[in-house]
Amino acid sequence: MELFTAEFTQTLPLLGMFIVCLFLSHFLLKPIKVLSESALKRTSPLDGLRGILALSVLVHHFYITYMWKTGIGWIPPSIDYLNNLGTMSVSFFFLITAFLFLSKINDNAKQQTTNNKQQTTNNKQQTTINWKILFKSRFKRILPMYFFIVMAITIITVNIIPTESYNKSQLFHFLQRWLLFQGTDLAGFHAGFIISHVQWTLIYEWGFYFSLPAIYVLWQQRKAPIILVITTIFIAYFCIHNTVSHMYWLFALALPSVVLKEPLKLFVEKYNKYLHPVMLLIFIYTFFYTKGYSAEQMICTASLFSFISNGYSFGGILNTMGLRKLGEISFSLYLSHGIFLYLFFSILNIYDFNTNNFSEYMHYFPFVFFISVASSLITYKLIERPFLAK
Repeated sequence: MELFTAEFTQTLPLLGMFIVCLFLSHFLLKPIKVLSESALKRTSPLDGLRGILALSVLVHHFYITYMWKTGIGWIPPSIDYLNNLGTMSVSFFFLITAFLFLSKINDNAKQQTTNNKQQTTNNKQQTTINWKILFKSRFKRILPMYFFIVMAITIITVNIIPTESYNKSQLFHFLQRWLLFQGTDLAGFHAGFIISHVQWTLIYEWGFYFSLPAIYVLWQQRKAPIILVITTIFIAYFCIHNTVSHMYWLFALALPSVVLKEPLKLFVEKYNKYLHPVMLLIFIYTFFYTKGYSAEQMICTASLFSFISNGYSFGGILNTMGLRKLGEISFSLYLSHGIFLYLFFSILNIYDFNTNNFSEYMHYFPFVFFISVASSLITYKLIERPFLAK
């Protein structure tokens, strides 16, 4: 790839705007109470990383919106770094999910081994994962905000298209598909544009969640409730059947960061300063030169993640309070930013795309950025946090 093309240099200022907006967010979010007590006690770089990832997806869709509105179509950007703002972010999100939940299984296995060593053969304490609590936590984390977004999509859709163009059966099918994270059109109206089609990643997440009991059985070579295993395998099959199977490699690639957790943590602590140039070079190469969701990109992203998940924070950047707060509201940011892109550029039409001037269009990015952040603070406090606290 020839890196410094005219298109590349034209769009690079957008990346600069993004970095400046992130920097300003750090200061603007300081007086705002967002983090829970448990989140304040954590020092994981993953918290700050989530904030960057959600807003990187916003940049990605901001550019694709321009392509779509100027007649090119809703397609991956031809410039690798603009496409990788989306693909690498989703990859990191999948890796984070796998790391957190595979760590639970791995820690549980270690605890069981410890118990077995400490107790007699006739008096072994069986430790197991509380699957009811695990799945309940996932429902509370994802469904309230997602249902709110589906409600917003439905309201916008039925107010745009004529009532006589669809019937109750079609509307029910529309809602059913959206509630199953698949999305669909209504009377020819492409409702997915309202949220920049972000719902597609959630079915992968659920495919992984419902695979966990089977993974637990294989990993620990122990029994789990047979009804639970059969039910979750059935649901996982439905999810995987409706998705692209090679994407699940991203969940599998989190395994090194889980099974090598202790040595990786020690390595990061001992050689932290020597990791800076290596991590930076791997990131630059992956970000600017790899193709979205290629095997090369997946391996490079997983390599970066192995160190980040075990304490590497790019010199403390990922542990800054502003990024941690953005990470706390990252799910709201991820789901809702598309609504503002659609509202501003398809309903209110605040920019005339007939001018076909990307430099002018870029000036709207800070406005969309801070509106999305402010809105996500509200939805997090009013929708997400109340359910998480239950």
